[in-house]
Amino acid sequence: MSDLDRLKQILLAEEREKLHLAEQRVAELEQKNRELSALLPSLVRAAPQEPMTRALASPVAAALGSAVRDNRASIVDALFPVIGPIIRKAIAEALRGLMSDLNRVLEYGFSPRGIRWRIEAWRSGVPFAQIVLR
Repeated sequence: MSDLDRLKQILLAEEREKLHLAEQRVAELEQKNRELSALLPSLVRAAPQEPMTRALASPVAAALGSAVRDNRASIVDALFPVIGPIIRKAIAEALRGLMSDLNRVLEYGFSPRGIRWRIEAWRSGVPFAQIVLR
């Protein structure tokens, strides 16, 4: 071994030791990370729900907001199969209600009761349809 090599060894010994300790620490942390990753699902299931919900609400909301901003089309594609049928059902119900109200107005519009309602509407100034729907 040359004098230069021995000098390097002497001067860098402390740094090499620190580097070795840092590498050991990183290896230990990686091992703990793997162990924790394996345990985490069962720990989450076993945790009390209320504190877990409070702890995760803010980060999940922030992540969802970020995902919506960054990937709006992907979020829409993911939600459409769920929301689409709900919207269709709501529109169908609204149209059914409208048709029912219209049928009632037409049924009673020209019957004796309907004529009485028309007179009441005319006297009170309230629209006929409003009187029928009471």
